[in-house]
Amino acid sequence: MQSMLIIGEQGHADIDGAALIQIQDLVAHSLSFVMQELLGLWLGIARNVFHR
Repeated sequence: MQSMLIIGEQGHADIDGAALIQIQDLVAHSLSFVMQELLGLWLGIARNVFHR
C-alpha cells in the first residue's frame, strides 16, 4: 500500500485513482479467494489426519 502511494507521489505511475482502487479491489478479492482455498486445503488435510 505504501509503495503504491510513494510511486504515485513521485509521478512514476500514471494510473488515475479509480483504476488504482479497481486494482486494489481485484488484489483483495484474489487474496481472499486464495486464502479460502488454502483454508479449505488445510481443513481437508487436518480432517484426513484426525480420522486415522
